[in-house]
Amino acid sequence: MPQVFDAEGRQIRLSRELGRGGEGTVYEIEDDPNQVAKLYHEAAPPKKAGKLAAMARVANLDLLEVAAWPTRTLH
Repeated sequence: MPQVFDAEGRQIRLSRELGRGGEGTVYEIEDDPNQVAKLYHEAAPPKKAGKLAAMARVANLDLLEVAAWPTRTLH
């Protein structure tokens, strides 16, 4: 299983693979059954990485109720 960390350096423990597509693979998060982790097959280019970080910064409960939205970036 890949080792990943959030932007604050906390390790995110992945468990079962849920799906795989052209862009990446989605895993369950061991300690958080309400979220999943998407790992891209290749590192995101700077522009896309910036977009994902900006999306994570504006995440809020209202948005998360209606959309699959990033809440943090993984590295």
